[in-house]
This record gives sequence, structure tokens and C-alpha cells, in this order.
Amino acid sequence: MKTANYFLLLSTILIIIPNIVNSDMQIEPEKKKTGGECIYEKYPGVATIEEIKKTNESAGQVDIEGGPGYEGYEVWFSFKPKCRIDEDWAAKQVKERKYLFQLINSWYPGPEYLKKYGIKEGKKFDSTLKVITKGTCTPIIFEFAKVKQDDYFESKAE
Repeated sequence: MKTANYFLLLSTILIIIPNIVNSDMQIEPEKKKTGGECIYEKYPGVATIEEIKKTNESAGQVDIEGGPGYEGYEVWFSFKPKCRIDEDWAAKQVKERKYLFQLINSWYPGPEYLKKYGIKEGKKFDSTLKVITKGTCTPIIFEFAKVKQDDYFESKAE
């Protein structure tokens, strides 16, 4: 009887100990944070609508499954800061470029959206340029004071 108990104990130990050791010694892959916290410097300014046009791409969003269900417009704007931009690369880029206005989800605005917010060529909007100073997020973001870029009222998608 002693021998049977001894073998039962020994076999239990041989089964349990490797499982305990393996579970304690498992090496998990290093968890790296991608992107991380991004910090932006904000610069107030004025965005001027330079051009509004319907293109094949903007109009074609009507046919995209899960899309907005309307033809959109490309809206191009320029930005003039009200103060000096400290980040030279951003200052140069802003001075030399026009930017495409889109809704936050990358849809093009439709005709009703343009009417609702009074978006037309030559119109000026108070806006803010956000320039990244820390992290790996989008380097430049524009926010419009009185234009909600997350207003999807015109969408027929559910």
C-alpha cells in the first residue's frame, strides 16, 4: 500500500510541477505601445475656401457599400495663421499648400452639408491648426470653429 501511495504521489508531482513551472516561466511577447499619446500645439487662424468641385472620386462615394449614400464634393481650402507657427516644417507646408476638407470619417461633404454650413468659394472660417509636437499621430489637423466635421446628418447609411 505504501508503494502504491508513493507512486500516486510521485506521478501527481510529475504532472503538476511541469505545468506550474511552464505557466510561471512563460515569456509573453513584449507589449509595445504604438502611436502613444500625441500632443499638439494649436495655432488660431482663418481658413479660406479656395475651390469646390465634384470629381469622379467624390461623386463615386454614393456607390460605396456602407458609404454616405450621396455624391460628395471636394472642398479645398488654404489656411492663414494669426500668429507665428513655431514648427518651421509646418509653417512652410501651410504657406505653400491647399488642403482637402473632409468629414472626420473621410467622407466628402454633400450638397446639403455645404448649404447647412455656408461653405462656398471665397468664404472664410475661423479655424485652428494643430501641429504635432509629440507622438506619431496625424502631423497636421485643422478644426473649424463653426463647422462640425462629424455631422453626418446627410447620410442615408444606417
